Amino acid sequence: LILYSNNIKFKVANFSADNAKEFELKWESIRAAICSVFELIKAFGYTESTLTSKNALIPLIYYIYHRNIYTDFSTRKCYEEDRKIIRQWVNIVLVKKLFGGQSDNILTTIRSVFTDDVTKNPIIANVDLFPKDRIVNKLKGTTKDMTMDDDYIDNLLLTQKDSGLAFSILSLLYPNLDYKNGNFHKDHLHPESLFKGDEYLKQTNISQGKYEFYKDPNNWNSILNLQCLDANENMSKQDKNLKEWVLHEANKQSCTVDKFCEEHVIPNILDFADFEMFITERRKMLRAKLKSLF
Repeated sequence: LILYSNNIKFKVANFSADNAKEFELKWESIRAAICSVFELIKAFGYTESTLTSKNALIPLIYYIYHRNIYTDFSTRKCYEEDRKIIRQWVNIVLVKKLFGGQSDNILTTIRSVFTDDVTKNPIIANVDLFPKDRIVNKLKGTTKDMTMDDDYIDNLLLTQKDSGLAFSILSLLYPNLDYKNGNFHKDHLHPESLFKGDEYLKQTNISQGKYEFYKDPNNWNSILNLQCLDANENMSKQDKNLKEWVLHEANKQSCTVDKFCEEHVIPNILDFADFEMFITERRKMLRAKLKSLF
């Protein structure tokens, strides 16, 4: 219905002998486009648990089907820039929960970016790349506005490691990893083991008045204390404390600590004793980066 019908509501009245015949005649191409988009999403690192809305893929199916570019879309070099734009768009709409609730209206609105009359002109002519910015502009001022204010972003940054949304947020923050081969890990910057009891806090001379902050999962188990790491980097990190790991990796990569921290979106405040300041500064860094993306 999205591909060929003006009215996309899933009801019997929208299916006729004529359009059923059209669907049947074109089914192999339709199926190929659907499979191509799911291959693409797998290449982005998404799994059943992290793909929090399959409806988010429908505009992509529409786009590559009507442009007739679904053959090897997830691998061909000529589509590399298109894939980069689409990946960011998918991450954003999942983080924004754009397709929550009834999806008919939002799907119809997004489709109108491609064409005002699906039966006459399935897709706008001369579209070279997925029109992410055009969709964003179309939705501005609606209940599905894709922009975000500081409060919304600050709440996102409290997302816990095992949440279905955590991958989408981290994928936005770390866009250059090998997601295609699943070669990435969600990693605690300050290791999880340091926050599980009072014993280590006592050993490291953390004042008792700060225990509540250190043991709060909103600080140690949220995006504020998480990163996406290449699997090899994560294996080398394991349970090393943050400062030891950063100094080791910066030296191994022959770069300054400041440069390494910048590339990993980490403030150069690495001592465990300064965890409160670390969280405060990282919140500012992540907020600024997400605002620029949104």
